[in-house]
Amino acid sequence: MAAPYATLDSTGFVLMLSSNSLAEQSASTLANLVARASANREKILRWAWVVQLFVALMFLGFAWHTGKDRARLIYSGARTQGTVVAYQQVYFRDSRQLSSGRHSYRPVVEFQASDHNVRFKDMIGTRVAGPTRAQVTVLYDAANPNVAMIDRGRTNWLPWAPPLAIGAFLAIVALVGFLRGTCAPG
Repeated sequence: MAAPYATLDSTGFVLMLSSNSLAEQSASTLANLVARASANREKILRWAWVVQLFVALMFLGFAWHTGKDRARLIYSGARTQGTVVAYQQVYFRDSRQLSSGRHSYRPVVEFQASDHNVRFKDMIGTRVAGPTRAQVTVLYDAANPNVAMIDRGRTNWLPWAPPLAIGAFLAIVALVGFLRGTCAPG
């Protein structure tokens, strides 16, 4: 192994490090990590279910938070026709650059429920405002008509159903891992 060296300028700042020594150090560190993981494979796999369960709970929590009302409306909501009466502009700031962002236009829909007009702002917006007076199908809760959404067919399942499926899969895998770890001999 070559001794590490550096080239310094006249003020003492490092201009160049030996790339061979850094590559060799990285390779030896990686080799050590792989060797330790291989030696402790049984212990790692015995407790992997904890990480899987944690990630599953995060996915399931996101799915519940974003989809609890939507799922209820899809399965047991009443359907009616509504009219897009306006678009409300919403600004989303870019998290990487404080001075920039983008606009979204969320449709404001009005529909008739139990002899009175109900108006709601849909959760899903578009990049451009669409036409007003457009007829749309509305799913709403008959007991609380203010909980409503535009029926968009298959996209009603977004964004909450894929994380629900991933979270359920990881929870099952974690349960199997837990049972194997507790039932395994030794």
